[in-house]
Amino acid sequence: MPVRSSPQASGAVVKNLPIPTGAESRISNFLLWQLAYTEIYVTDLMWPDFRKSHLVDAVIDYQSRERRFGRTSAQLEPEPVERA
Repeated sequence: MPVRSSPQASGAVVKNLPIPTGAESRISNFLLWQLAYTEIYVTDLMWPDFRKSHLVDAVIDYQSRERRFGRTSAQLEPEPVERA
C-alpha cells in the first residue's frame, strides 16, 4: 500500500486496497486515519504464495463492492427529478 508523505496535502482521492495475507483481519492502528473508507481484502494465503492471479481476484472483488463512504445504500440513490 502506498504511503503518502502528507495525506492531508492533496485533495486527490486515493483508492487503496490493502491486502493482509495469512487471514489477518485487523489493522492494529496501522495508518488508522488514512484507512477511513478503505476497502480491505483479506486472504488466507501467506505472502510468499500470493500470485498475480490472487491480485486479480482481489481487484475483481473490490470492483463489485458498493462504495458508500459512510452513507447508506438509500442515500446513494439519486433523488427523482420533478418535471414542471
